[in-house]
Amino acid sequence: MMPSYFASLTTLIINSSCDSLTSFPLGFFRKLEFFYVSNCTNLESLSIPDGIHHVEFTSLNYMYINNCPNLVSFPQGGLSAPNLSVLILQQCKKLKSLPQGMHTLLTSLEILVLYDCQELVSFPDEAHGAQDGVGLAKASIS
Repeated sequence: MMPSYFASLTTLIINSSCDSLTSFPLGFFRKLEFFYVSNCTNLESLSIPDGIHHVEFTSLNYMYINNCPNLVSFPQGGLSAPNLSVLILQQCKKLKSLPQGMHTLLTSLEILVLYDCQELVSFPDEAHGAQDGVGLAKASIS
């Protein structure tokens, strides 16, 4: 069950001073529209806590993760955010893969920016959104 004190939170900005944060319980923040995390050097994962099932982030439209060099993974099973239009991942040096099932879970994704994600091993074909004429308006990978 989601703690009631997070039920209405729509904007979350975490910037620096989060050295003890290794896993962020994204599942507690289902109403987020804007998620920004930067300079969390020990952050390893975004997670859905045990006991929370079928989490869909229908309000999330912007996700920015910057300088989290130990980030390795997104929630297991993918990130169901059908209205996410912007995903920016910068300086996530240990990130190995993008969220699972991007083509079905991130159906509104228009802008994808990947910068200095050195261990990213693949860019899934499904992320191009070739089916049904839906796809990225802009992709920047460097």
